[in-house]
Amino acid sequence: MSGRGAAAAVKCFVADLVGGSGSRPPSQQLSLDEPERVWVQGVAVASGGLSGGASEVRGFVLDDGTGLLPIDARKLPPLAPSSSLPSSTPSSMPCPLGAYVMVIGSVGRREDGARVVVAAKLVDLSPDPNRESMWYLEVLDCAQHLARQQ
Repeated sequence: MSGRGAAAAVKCFVADLVGGSGSRPPSQQLSLDEPERVWVQGVAVASGGLSGGASEVRGFVLDDGTGLLPIDARKLPPLAPSSSLPSSTPSSMPCPLGAYVMVIGSVGRREDGARVVVAAKLVDLSPDPNRESMWYLEVLDCAQHLARQQ
């Protein structure tokens, strides 16, 4: 890194990271060969998704409708419980199953080469009724901004 501080997080869909089946037209696709930081949003659908030697790593799987992405949440404190979501959350989960969350973090790789996001920030957006529709617009705006810079 050049001494300009941390790179801004690139807003993207899971398919942009994991090599999905072309969720966008070529003119709107992001060039995400190895982004430093990403911002993804979706539903926490499963606990775990990562293995860390002898034990399961604290994390979850995020589903944004374009694909599934493991989130490594070892560095995060658990979210405060939401009254609208079930409280039966496994201890390996930093958020309740079914929560719609925002995750910002660095991109890493598992031993099998699959991408994983190492979360630096996690926010429960479940109470916001516009969360999903606004997210698609935000990702599109980010892609257009990045395309203009190239």
